[in-house]
Amino acid sequence: MAEQMSKNVALYLNAVERTIQYKSVQKQINDSYWETDILPILYPLWDNAKDKLEIFVYNNDNSYLIQRTKYKKNFKTGEFKWVSYEFDPGSSADYSVVELKDSLIEKFIQYKDIIENTYEQAIIREYERTNSITWKKINLVRKFLLQDSDFIFSSDYNIDDQTKSLWSQYRQYIRDLPEIQTIETPLDVFFPITPDEYLKRKELYIEPQVSEMVGDQGINDDYLTSSYHFWKMNSNTLSTYAQRMSFYIASKVATSDYESNTRVMVSEFITKFTANPGVVSERINQSNDSLNLDFIDSLLTKIETGEL
Repeated sequence: MAEQMSKNVALYLNAVERTIQYKSVQKQINDSYWETDILPILYPLWDNAKDKLEIFVYNNDNSYLIQRTKYKKNFKTGEFKWVSYEFDPGSSADYSVVELKDSLIEKFIQYKDIIENTYEQAIIREYERTNSITWKKINLVRKFLLQDSDFIFSSDYNIDDQTKSLWSQYRQYIRDLPEIQTIETPLDVFFPITPDEYLKRKELYIEPQVSEMVGDQGINDDYLTSSYHFWKMNSNTLSTYAQRMSFYIASKVATSDYESNTRVMVSEFITKFTANPGVVSERINQSNDSLNLDFIDSLLTKIETGEL
């Protein structure tokens, strides 16, 4: 439907396909969650045995579209059949479209968090089982990050002394990382953002309400003195970059592209708010949920042995 694709759409529910789209993120709701959490919101007012909800669209301008289907009798033939129609509760006190919208959004966010957390935990368990994230591989990442920044100190690379000093600090931190950080598992290693990202952040305009709520987010702190200056190479990063088929490509992209959505920041850097007051905007990176772990493990082995 055109309404589903419109940028004006805030929430889109397809009750037939059991899908919900919110903030451009669409999820297929599994049967269990639909029966226990979504259906109680709809039944019996919006959806029942003889008058079922098909489509519910709520727009950012507070307009809405509700499409239902009713089991009606054809008095000419005597037959019953389902007939779709557009439903408008109008000013009826029995129906609250806003309440329906808010309830569905709440349940969608809960479902999204449950699914993503379940997925992340499954990845963590799988990588623990296959021993894919090891201290040895973390050390290989450190070596790669240093190699990735070697060009900064080449004789033909033009850079001012202050920026070069920051890069020296960045590289020294990576070298000293095992002594600087006291951690129990390789999943908890913090990597520094690059000086390029640090300097670009200082040029950004941060909305006053952001600063009021969460502070300056490390912009005015000396380099590598704030939690906002670090990120983690954990299972979330690996799952996002699985399609790129390389732990090392993930490392390279994470260091060179400061707007990458794939890293897990120690403290999330925020530049704007959503239309909902007090709710921090989130950038959604939709990726294929299937991971070819055997292929990745094989690729990592080839990198370690020097075949790649």
